[in-house]
Amino acid sequence: RKKFKCPYCSFSAMHQCILKRHMRSHTGERPYPCEICGKKFTRREHMKRHTLVRAVLAISPSLQGKESRN
Repeated sequence: RKKFKCPYCSFSAMHQCILKRHMRSHTGERPYPCEICGKKFTRREHMKRHTLVRAVLAISPSLQGKESRN
């Protein structure tokens, strides 16, 4: 049974950390900034993926037009 409930919608989670992450969709909080460009993210793993892509593009500008996401 899921015991952590979102006060803004019908979402519920078994763990408080999952609810906290979900709450960012309502609050707009983006606590994870990219150190290269400053873009902010709601999840650390999204920031890490974005930062890795930016670092590769900084090293290999020839890949610039081949990026699919981020």
